[in-house]
Amino acid sequence: KDPVTEVDVAYFRILQKNYTNSFKHYKNLANFQTINFEPQEVIEFLCDEYDKLKEPALLFGVGIISYRFGDKKLAKNYFNLFLKKANEIKYKPMYREGKRIIKKL
Repeated sequence: KDPVTEVDVAYFRILQKNYTNSFKHYKNLANFQTINFEPQEVIEFLCDEYDKLKEPALLFGVGIISYRFGDKKLAKNYFNLFLKKANEIKYKPMYREGKRIIKKL
């Protein structure tokens, strides 16, 4: 397992609307102490993709990457935006995790 692979697979699972599987790959990022990608580049990519696709799960991706490897304030902003845009049932694991993390921030 590799962190960049986890991020890539999570992204493609979002495109397939397999949100539970995508969530699992994002959760796997917690297992890595170091990463072999630039978080800001991934965040910018996911933001651009959200602008095109309007898929709320991409906002969760920005939040989780920011939370794990970047800016906690940015993470909180994106988790809040995700929670505002996402359907709680459709995105259940991501929704719960977003709420849980916001409470910690």
